Amino acid sequence: MDITGHAKGYAYDLGAEKDVSVFLDFAELLIWLALAIPSNIYVFRKTAAKRKLLILIPVLIYIMLFILCIFLIGGWGKFEMFFHA
Repeated sequence: MDITGHAKGYAYDLGAEKDVSVFLDFAELLIWLALAIPSNIYVFRKTAAKRKLLILIPVLIYIMLFILCIFLIGGWGKFEMFFHA
């Protein structure tokens, strides 16, 4: 919800704060990517070095975690609502 400008939820309109909110959340996304991508590359390389087929294990774990997080926030309908303005 941060990137869409609804940092405080849909019941509150950020108004003039929207530009600042989106900028800060974009910076937050860049920091998260800078931390997540190298660690994922490390995991995939170490796993692939043992056996190529083992790379499916971290991929399946990431998919399962993604699905679990969708269920924790209230299901697919709630998750989809985050992407509508």
